Amino acid sequence: MPRPLSGSVTFHGSDGNIATIDLSDNGRFSVHLPVGRYTVAGRSPQFEGGAGECQAPGPVTVTNDVTSRAKIDCQES
Repeated sequence: MPRPLSGSVTFHGSDGNIATIDLSDNGRFSVHLPVGRYTVAGRSPQFEGGAGECQAPGPVTVTNDVTSRAKIDCQES
């Protein structure tokens, strides 16, 4: 069953922009990014001892005045 993890989320933009934010205790996050396309990755000390990185299933496109959502699932091996 999925459970929220603490940690951080990093956004890598196609124009080289990189933003890293900390997750709240419930695993949620909110960030304001410039318009563009981003790959999203998460890291948590609770997942594979902090060594594992989890990727969103695809890139996230940020546009003006639209809320975009990214869900990152970490799968234990």
